[in-house]
Amino acid sequence: MYQRPYTRVEDVDSIRSFVEEYNFGMVITENPLQVTQLPLLLEVKDTLWTIKGHFARANAHWKTAEGEVLLVFNGPHGYISPRNYSTPDVPTWNYTTAHLRGTLEIIEDDKYHWEIVKDLVDHYETDRNSWALDYVDPDSVQSQIRGTVAFRVTVESVECKFKLSQNRPVEDRKNVIRQLQEEGNTELAEFMIKFAISE
Repeated sequence: MYQRPYTRVEDVDSIRSFVEEYNFGMVITENPLQVTQLPLLLEVKDTLWTIKGHFARANAHWKTAEGEVLLVFNGPHGYISPRNYSTPDVPTWNYTTAHLRGTLEIIEDDKYHWEIVKDLVDHYETDRNSWALDYVDPDSVQSQIRGTVAFRVTVESVECKFKLSQNRPVEDRKNVIRQLQEEGNTELAEFMIKFAISE
């Protein structure tokens, strides 16, 4: 990933939170080059990061996915107008992203597969408190699960980049934040307040 020193995120907790929050990621493999976007779950044990998910069985990507993989997680992003700057310049784009590289393994194990599906449901239903996998007949769920293919990725390297106008003077950054707030891009504005404004 192309980085400038000031855009590189090295705080492990910040990266972990980012991947957990923006977990609709891209699974990218080669031979042949293929990309599938999927909800992905991060599991952390000590220093070991594992990503869990599943493909639709009808998606042929899973048949060639084992081996080296790149996972891309994108967060808030947006256009930045030079009208915010104190000196003339050109437009740019601010964005947040994390790239995880590792080894993907297809898991043909019903118990593990069930656990992945349950973990995904529990993750997304946490704040809703309205539905659980247990509410559905197990045979019906198992039938649906057979239409998918589970996998896990053992993560070997992590890169995270928050490009948030850090190269501009603080007053320019504050102007950019105001622009984003006025335009309704509050998520990106919050990232800038947290990661790009020095107290």
